[in-house]
Amino acid sequence: MMSVKRQTVPLDAEDTKFLSHLRDSDAYRATLSRLSDRELAEEASEAALLSALLAAGRAAVEEKVAITGYTAWADDMSEEDLDYRAAMRNRRRDRGQ
Repeated sequence: MMSVKRQTVPLDAEDTKFLSHLRDSDAYRATLSRLSDRELAEEASEAALLSALLAAGRAAVEEKVAITGYTAWADDMSEEDLDYRAAMRNRRRDRGQ
Protein backbone atom coordinates (compact mmCIF):
# COMPACT_ATOMS: atom_id res chain seq x y z
CA MET A 1 0.00 0.00 0.00
CA MET A 2 1.33 3.41 -0.98
CA SER A 3 1.64 5.94 1.81
CA VAL A 4 0.15 9.34 1.00
CA LYS A 5 1.05 12.52 2.81
CA ARG A 6 -0.95 15.71 2.37
CA GLN A 7 0.94 18.98 2.36
CA THR A 8 -0.20 22.57 2.48
CA VAL A 9 1.20 24.36 -0.54
CA PRO A 10 1.15 28.15 -0.76
CA LEU A 11 -0.09 29.32 -4.17
CA ASP A 12 0.31 32.84 -5.49
CA ALA A 13 -1.95 34.43 -8.10
CA GLU A 14 0.15 33.10 -10.99
CA ASP A 15 -0.02 29.55 -9.60
CA THR A 16 -3.78 29.82 -9.16
CA LYS A 17 -4.19 31.09 -12.72
CA PHE A 18 -2.07 28.24 -14.04
CA LEU A 19 -4.17 25.70 -12.12
CA SER A 20 -7.24 27.20 -13.78
CA HIS A 21 -5.63 26.68 -17.19
CA LEU A 22 -4.92 23.06 -16.28
CA ARG A 23 -8.48 22.54 -15.12
CA ASP A 24 -10.15 24.35 -18.05
CA SER A 25 -7.86 23.58 -20.99
CA ASP A 26 -7.76 20.17 -22.65
CA ALA A 27 -4.40 21.07 -24.22
CA TYR A 28 -2.80 22.01 -20.88
CA ARG A 29 -4.23 18.96 -19.13
CA ALA A 30 -3.17 16.58 -21.94
CA THR A 31 0.34 18.03 -21.91
CA LEU A 32 0.62 17.65 -18.15
CA SER A 33 -0.72 14.11 -18.44
CA ARG A 34 2.05 13.24 -20.93
CA LEU A 35 4.78 14.96 -18.90
CA SER A 36 3.72 13.37 -15.62
CA ASP A 37 2.80 9.98 -17.12
CA ARG A 38 -0.53 10.20 -15.27
CA GLU A 39 -4.09 9.94 -16.49
CA LEU A 40 -5.90 13.23 -15.79
CA ALA A 41 -9.66 13.28 -16.18
CA GLU A 42 -11.46 16.39 -17.36
CA GLU A 43 -12.80 16.81 -13.82
CA ALA A 44 -9.42 16.21 -12.12
CA SER A 45 -9.17 17.73 -8.64
CA GLU A 46 -6.68 20.43 -7.72
CA ALA A 47 -4.86 17.83 -5.64
CA ALA A 48 -4.56 15.52 -8.67
CA LEU A 49 -3.32 18.38 -10.84
CA LEU A 50 -0.77 19.48 -8.23
CA SER A 51 0.40 15.90 -7.78
CA ALA A 52 0.84 15.55 -11.55
CA LEU A 53 2.77 18.85 -11.64
CA LEU A 54 5.05 17.54 -8.91
CA ALA A 55 5.61 14.29 -10.83
CA ALA A 56 6.42 16.20 -14.03
CA GLY A 57 8.75 18.54 -12.14
CA ARG A 58 10.45 15.64 -10.38
CA ALA A 59 11.06 13.90 -13.73
CA ALA A 60 12.49 17.11 -15.21
CA VAL A 61 14.83 17.61 -12.23
CA GLU A 62 16.00 13.99 -12.33
CA GLU A 63 16.67 14.26 -16.07
CA LYS A 64 18.63 17.49 -15.58
CA VAL A 65 20.70 15.92 -12.78
CA ALA A 66 21.48 12.93 -15.00
CA ILE A 67 22.52 15.20 -17.88
CA THR A 68 24.65 17.30 -15.55
CA GLY A 69 26.23 14.14 -14.14
CA TYR A 70 27.00 12.82 -17.61
CA THR A 71 28.44 16.17 -18.60
CA ALA A 72 30.69 16.23 -15.52
CA TRP A 73 31.71 12.63 -16.22
CA ALA A 74 32.55 13.50 -19.84
CA ASP A 75 34.49 16.59 -18.74
CA ASP A 76 36.59 14.41 -16.42
CA MET A 77 37.53 11.97 -19.19
CA SER A 78 41.14 12.10 -20.32
CA GLU A 79 42.24 12.12 -23.95
CA GLU A 80 43.16 8.45 -23.53
CA ASP A 81 39.63 7.66 -22.28
CA LEU A 82 38.11 9.45 -25.26
CA ASP A 83 40.40 7.63 -27.71
CA TYR A 84 39.52 4.26 -26.14
CA ARG A 85 35.77 4.96 -26.33
CA ALA A 86 36.09 6.05 -29.98
CA ALA A 87 38.03 2.87 -30.80
CA MET A 88 35.36 0.71 -29.12
CA ARG A 89 32.58 2.52 -31.04
CA ASN A 90 34.44 1.99 -34.31
CA ARG A 91 35.03 -1.67 -33.48
CA ARG A 92 31.33 -2.26 -32.76
CA ARG A 93 30.37 -0.38 -35.93
CA ASP A 94 32.83 -2.41 -38.04
CA ARG A 95 31.48 -5.70 -36.64
CA GLY A 96 27.98 -4.68 -37.61
CA GLN A 97 28.86 -4.26 -41.32
